[in-house]
Amino acid sequence: MSSHRLRLLVVAAALVGVSACGGSSDTGNKDDESRSGGAFPLTVEHALGKTTIPAKPERVA
Repeated sequence: MSSHRLRLLVVAAALVGVSACGGSSDTGNKDDESRSGGAFPLTVEHALGKTTIPAKPERVA
């Protein structure tokens, strides 16, 4: 392998590594933010039917 091709490969690998480590500017979850403002009771639909959560949970066991 020529030195030019090797350098190109190293630079490409470095760019991929740096871009993979970069974070997004979005710091919060929009679903959590919209629900935190008193969106209770909350009804969740799932495979077994519906479940209603009457108030914001204080602690998750």
